[in-house]
Amino acid sequence: LKALEAFRRSGNRVRQGLILSNVGGVCYWEGRWDDAMSYYERGRDESMKVGNLVNAAMASMNIAEILTDRGEHTEAESTLQKTLPVWKSSEYRYFQGACHWMLGRVSLRANRLDEALSRFAEAKKMLAEVGAEAEVQDVDARVAECRLLKGDADGALAAAVLLPFAPAFADTPAAMDPAAERAAIERVVTEAYVDGVHNFRDPAAMRRGFHPSF
Repeated sequence: LKALEAFRRSGNRVRQGLILSNVGGVCYWEGRWDDAMSYYERGRDESMKVGNLVNAAMASMNIAEILTDRGEHTEAESTLQKTLPVWKSSEYRYFQGACHWMLGRVSLRANRLDEALSRFAEAKKMLAEVGAEAEVQDVDARVAECRLLKGDADGALAAAVLLPFAPAFADTPAAMDPAAERAAIERVVTEAYVDGVHNFRDPAAMRRGFHPSF
């Protein structure tokens, strides 16, 4: 915040927008969503004033993430859709893929599962093209979640084997029993990836789900 005040005094709006969004990120991870939303919105406004459309779009994506977590799916969808022309025109494939991933997350939260799977497929294609392996794994986890919600255990397993915890089952009794393997992977997808990584930000749950050698 001292840096923000210094940039404000100097009239450096470019840096103000960046700092405001960064502070918003800190607030988000601390669970202070109202504060995070305020900082993201202020950061977006400052970026727009100087014509920095990329930083403004990044702030909008952060705002959409909070809206999605709050269950405000229509608002989140609209906010994300407005950023897509920026990513397309700039040919910024990483953020274009990330935007499709977030749109898929909105669809998933709204229980529009087929739409979510289509958006995740598009996101995975773009993210894989730019070598964003961690983000591709996030997409695979969401695909597994969609398949579970659709009652497609085999589809969930097919997505789950692409995740880093999959080798953890190679030497266990569950690996010898298809039914036990299915139940075990469903549990890890839900507890370690869906809840641990995305829903509750639980480091202990994340660690339990990953193979020690990963």
